[in-house]
Amino acid sequence: MRKVVAAIGVVLVLVLVALAAYIQWAPLPRYQVSAVAFERGRRDSAAEGRRLAMLMCEACHFNPTTRRFSGKLLTDLPPVFGTFHSPNITRDPVYGVGRWSDSDLARVIRTGIAPDGHSVSPMPTFERLSDDDLRALVAFLRSDDPLVAPHAAVSGRSRASFVGKALAHFVITRPPYPAAPIAAPARDSQVVLGRYLAVDRLHCYECHSAGFVGLDYNTPERSSGFFGGGTALVGSRGETLYSRNITPDPASGIGRWTEAEFVRAVRFGLAPNRRLLRHPMPMYAGLTDAEACAIFAYLRTVPPIRHTLPASIDTPFAAQRLDSLARGTAIYERYRCSQCHGMSGAAQHDLTRAESHLGSAAAIEAWIRQPSRFKPGVAMPAWEGVIQPDEYPALVEYVRRLGRQAAAASEAASN
Repeated sequence: MRKVVAAIGVVLVLVLVALAAYIQWAPLPRYQVSAVAFERGRRDSAAEGRRLAMLMCEACHFNPTTRRFSGKLLTDLPPVFGTFHSPNITRDPVYGVGRWSDSDLARVIRTGIAPDGHSVSPMPTFERLSDDDLRALVAFLRSDDPLVAPHAAVSGRSRASFVGKALAHFVITRPPYPAAPIAAPARDSQVVLGRYLAVDRLHCYECHSAGFVGLDYNTPERSSGFFGGGTALVGSRGETLYSRNITPDPASGIGRWTEAEFVRAVRFGLAPNRRLLRHPMPMYAGLTDAEACAIFAYLRTVPPIRHTLPASIDTPFAAQRLDSLARGTAIYERYRCSQCHGMSGAAQHDLTRAESHLGSAAAIEAWIRQPSRFKPGVAMPAWEGVIQPDEYPALVEYVRRLGRQAAAASEAASN
């Protein structure tokens, strides 16, 4: 009997060794590329596609150096899965997607399969994205928008770890391209619209559930700890953070939040206690108030989960040890001003004319503190009580510097 047990043990060890060798050395899976019936309409809106791209694609594909969707190293993925770079999706015909057909773009957005059959994981798949949203995204990628202007940037090489390879071989699957049209959700039901936005368009559940391994992409509601938080994430300075519980549990979730508090948090990154939500949580400034309210209404219907999260491993902010301009840059990045203004200050909301419009440093600081006093209804949130008093001088000087740089660049281009 002992010999039989020993023999079984040896066989199991050999099987495990062979399996480990296969995972380590076998090429990553390739998928069959099937024809996709996709056609853009005449009225497809590249402007709406740009808005969607800023919500869905900007965090991974926007490179602050090139100021385009030319791809970059993804620093907010747990290293246990490997090292990954987002691809160049500008219209460059060699290094980007300039030679891809509209059907190729539609296929990769919905199934995660590139024209050569390789998976673009860890990019999420948007198989339940409405046809209207899909056509708008493709129209944007085909447009002359500066964000997708051709740029010859070679995409970095992604390297999956052993764990990442195991997931690619045995866990991660690519969904088929939808066989039937997908209609946009009805706007007269907040809950229906909110579920579409949170689950199908923005994929909020992927980070806000219990962990990446326990996700159910086919039926998201079956994901482990659905919207209960706890996924280990990587912060802007390499620290370990855990996603928040956003179920309606009043003790550990957002059950005590008001609709207005949620809208401010999801659009501008400010929690009810006036603390800044931390990277990698994006600021979805491009969401409308109606869309943010719909997400809140949907989350109120999610089964509450009582989940006390482990403490995050924090790294102190070190901007105070820098010189004035460098400190201003660090503060600008700390409060994630680039998400609306870009690193050059001339993005979706241009602040390079702040000095010419407002004048003095004191006036610029007053605007940052309470912008609605100057322009009622402005989308920019009030930073009073969030930005520390001793941080304003360096931040204002940095904003003024961005304006001067933009003016010099404009003058040089006109000569």
